Amino acid sequence: TNITNVTGSFQTLLSAGVPNPKYLLMFPFFNGAAANSGNAVSNSPYQSFFDTAPATTSPVSLTNLQVQCGGKTIFPLVEQYDFQQYQDEFAAVFAYNGGKAPIMTSGLLTQAQWNLSPVYVIDLSRRLPMDLNTNKSVQVTATINSANPVGAGATVATIDIVAFIVYQRKATFNVVNGLLKPEETY
Repeated sequence: TNITNVTGSFQTLLSAGVPNPKYLLMFPFFNGAAANSGNAVSNSPYQSFFDTAPATTSPVSLTNLQVQCGGKTIFPLVEQYDFQQYQDEFAAVFAYNGGKAPIMTSGLLTQAQWNLSPVYVIDLSRRLPMDLNTNKSVQVTATINSANPVGAGATVATIDIVAFIVYQRKATFNVVNGLLKPEETY
């Protein structure tokens, strides 16, 4: 899902119905074609072969971040997402045993790398087991807290966000007759 040409505060629906969502990844990039980018005909960083994107993102700060999954908020309070929050969310999603074994956590960015190229990771699996079989909508609310990289004014940057919702499905494959049967319970 792409969130395109947003500036200031925004609220968007990423998906109307995802079965068993696990986590949300958001990659922010400056919008090259926006009127405040200094060049209305330039490409966004991820569309240019002169830029390191999409291997790196633009240094965009998202604050007042809140994600709703199935109408329920993921964070108890609105998050001022920073490097510590990234580490906590990343470890909970990608680490061995949910980040409870610190020696098994790998792939984290350093704070300097994250400040220059932030990636926003949100664990969506914080819900009751009885909610796993129903489709969930995913909605994001945030404020862009970064200045425009080009231009003389201190205007708020216009950005694009590439968002991925990772979800889980289970199925049983019968090797005898080749039938694939999706499981009802996750």
